[in-house]
Amino acid sequence: MSPRPEQESGRGKFAGLIHEQRKEQLRRFRKLPTLYGLDKLRYDDEDGTIWYMTWGELPKDGLLSPQYVPISALDTRADIYARHTRYTEKKQIVIKHVMKDGGSVEAAIRAMDYILAGQKDTQLPQVTAVKAQVLEMFDQFGASDFTHMTASEFEALHRKTRRRLQKVGLNPDTVLSDEKRKMALWLLKASLGKDSQKRRNQMITYLSLDAAYRRAVARERGIGEITGTFLAMREALIRQRMIARANFNEIVEFLSPRAFPSSVVFEQFDKPLVTDTHIAIGLITNMRSLLSEAHLKRYRTAAIKTDQILAEAIALLQKGRRREVVKRQLFPKVRTLLEEELVRTPQ
Repeated sequence: MSPRPEQESGRGKFAGLIHEQRKEQLRRFRKLPTLYGLDKLRYDDEDGTIWYMTWGELPKDGLLSPQYVPISALDTRADIYARHTRYTEKKQIVIKHVMKDGGSVEAAIRAMDYILAGQKDTQLPQVTAVKAQVLEMFDQFGASDFTHMTASEFEALHRKTRRRLQKVGLNPDTVLSDEKRKMALWLLKASLGKDSQKRRNQMITYLSLDAAYRRAVARERGIGEITGTFLAMREALIRQRMIARANFNEIVEFLSPRAFPSSVVFEQFDKPLVTDTHIAIGLITNMRSLLSEAHLKRYRTAAIKTDQILAEAIALLQKGRRREVVKRQLFPKVRTLLEEELVRTPQ
């Protein structure tokens, strides 16, 4: 059945819905710390697991199960048919857990790249095609005089419109998004120039074109918002990765054989060197502080392992067991672990 082009108010609708079974997952997600204040990008500080929020399509035809519950309200003034207002279509909230590549930050960055590429390569060409076809049809109806167009001209226009939609993946029979389906159906309805009674109707045709165009504009705005959101998340992930790598490199350099491990504290065991020992403990504490800034896998995993070794080194130093720190090669172990992580995930 073709959609009706009459005005639809945004009142009473919701932008975000979630299935009842996923409410607990959402609750846990919201308890996790955000990465640089981004509400839709979070991590588990215990192991560096990365989670992010995205949106999925709801069941087609708007037939929602009562198990879908709203979690974010639409602006009650929203109306896609009124100028200069914002419309947000209904979406299903989806919480994603990064699993590929051991759940690494690199895998999370690739996930952001994939989403952004989808917006650029698929979503934007679709709304661009709809807007262009609407304007072309308005021009054609004006130049040819709608009332004098022949049935064959409308049939040719309908075929051209369908081909254009299918070229960008907007087949109303197969598209998952209910909003995209409506947008395509309005455009196809307009290309026939008829109302629901199969009568030639210029007003209904123009209203259908207007409805399709406004939906396209609304989706275009949404693409901009989605792109901005995921660009910000991508930048945050890259920033965290850069910090972790910079800190790892700094510790590796500091623990090179010619640097900290060769200090008098770890060479002159026959002397008390109380002050130097306290300085050494302070330097190790600083290294542990640098490690604590690595929040995301797999850098977080390596940071936890090396932090435990450094904590052990401090405990031994506090007991005056400096020789044991050297004998057990605690600093080379830390350096090796960090070097292996830096090599495994190259810049």
